[in-house]
Amino acid sequence: MTQILKQSTAVDVLIGPFLDKTDALTAETGESPSVKLSKNGQALGAKNDATTPVHDADGYHNCELDATDTDTIGMLVLTVIGSANALPVRHEYQVVEQDVFEFMYADGSSPDADVISILADTGELQTDWANGGRLDLLLDAVQTDLDNGTDGLGALKTLIDTVNTDLANGTDGLGALKTLIDTVNTDLSNATDGLGAIKAETALIVTDTGTTLQAELDAIQAAVITNAAGVDIAADIIAVKAETALIVTDTGTTLQAELDAIQAAVITNAAGADVAADIIAMKVDTAAILVDTDKFVFTVANQVDANVVAISGDATAADNLEASMETMVVGTADGGSTSTVESNVTGHGDDTFIGRVLLFRTGTLQHESGVITDYDSSAGDFTFAASSFTTGATSETFVIV
Repeated sequence: MTQILKQSTAVDVLIGPFLDKTDALTAETGESPSVKLSKNGQALGAKNDATTPVHDADGYHNCELDATDTDTIGMLVLTVIGSANALPVRHEYQVVEQDVFEFMYADGSSPDADVISILADTGELQTDWANGGRLDLLLDAVQTDLDNGTDGLGALKTLIDTVNTDLANGTDGLGALKTLIDTVNTDLSNATDGLGAIKAETALIVTDTGTTLQAELDAIQAAVITNAAGVDIAADIIAVKAETALIVTDTGTTLQAELDAIQAAVITNAAGADVAADIIAMKVDTAAILVDTDKFVFTVANQVDANVVAISGDATAADNLEASMETMVVGTADGGSTSTVESNVTGHGDDTFIGRVLLFRTGTLQHESGVITDYDSSAGDFTFAASSFTTGATSETFVIV
């Protein structure tokens, strides 16, 4: 079976078995093989890695290949000439691009599911978008709007900068309002002649009445509501008015006057008029933002559709990945032997896939692969070297790379 290798990547391969040249059965364990390589049908030459293969077990030797040894895409043939004791050894490998190898063998990779997902996700990108049909053009339009200081996002930024400046203005801007609020807070904690004093004097009111409020209310209820004769109501009201006058005298000021002063200072201050104007302007610019951003397309909620034209800033890498994906063929086997596969892949032209690798993805033959030597387009039948697979295919899925 042909082993798949990643291009330009060091790897250890197990070669052998090295068998006795007399009986072709006994394992030779003391060999120091001189390994040669043929890259994609070219002349044999010594492998670049200088490490001599060493015996592992049962006549098999561990052979180290470096990135230079695996730098050519295609068939890689490894040979060891017969020695005084052992018969010759030959192995065949298929070197594929790194992206293809990772696509097929990376941890968690599911090529078939990935291809289906890509086709589903990119379906929307085939339609004619506004503004050129490409995400990079849409982003350029957003950037232009950010630079627009008249009626675009740039105007919003200018407005925000203005608000920040106004917040720092301690004379007649939002900064002045903040200073006023801080003054009110300070006045609330002032127990001498500020709002804190009102709180203290309110506590004194309760003392000046000579009772608690609840007790006073209970007395009023008893005198007014429960007095059967009703003759004490007027007298009680007059007494309440007299005591209320005394309360005002005892506080040294009027609560209404104090509240009027607070209202005049905080709510009707002329500087506060700018706040309403700023809020109205922000509402207008917010509406403009909604108009400017409605060009985004969301096939899936909270995910902006994208037409990827570069990978890590490299447009060629994106084109190469797309090209490699487009050459792959996914199919399903419906019969075969250790050297043939019957499938549903038809209509590509006889012999189209000769030299390419068929890799099983599922079932009993998962991870097994073979190099295609013949292809019958009308029947969907593939032919391989003898004993390329451990058993005949049944209903496994595969990919041709």
